[in-house]
Amino acid sequence: GYKNARYRDQSNTFCTGGIHSTVGDLFKWSRALLSYKLLEKNLQDRMMTPQAAPYGYGLFIEKGKEWGIEKNIDLINHGGSTTGYRAMIAMLEKGKYTIVLLGSSNLSRSGALAHSIARILYGQKGTAGNILGTAIAWKLVSEGEKAAIDMFEKNKANGFKNYLHNAYAYRTYA
Repeated sequence: GYKNARYRDQSNTFCTGGIHSTVGDLFKWSRALLSYKLLEKNLQDRMMTPQAAPYGYGLFIEKGKEWGIEKNIDLINHGGSTTGYRAMIAMLEKGKYTIVLLGSSNLSRSGALAHSIARILYGQKGTAGNILGTAIAWKLVSEGEKAAIDMFEKNKANGFKNYLHNAYAYRTYA
């Protein structure tokens, strides 16, 4: 089973320890960023131009093939982690799809799950090693958000006995 981790003072952690957010807030941030509400166009264009490939100023600027997506899409993303947490945001095709993942364990595979969800969105097979996460992604695409959340909640209620998985809060917006 799970056990409590040692306490870690987050006050001295730069960036990862200084940001507190939610899936919904990160989605709003992505929409504001992609609609030039946060930066002037010339600054944002510089931010989203690879400086040290594939990295722009604070974001990875990639193509779908780098995530195993057959369609040659633009993909802007960044992940992050600190002790006990993992996160990933990916904006595909200038926000046609936005994937936001927040994991509450060092074992969370937010990057792999984001890659898997992105592949599923483009009609390909998901490949994340996280079996439940991939199953929920399929449920999300095939039956919608409510069905995916219901599936997650049912598995959470039985302690994830059928899956090696840690709780994710995520939502894919189309």
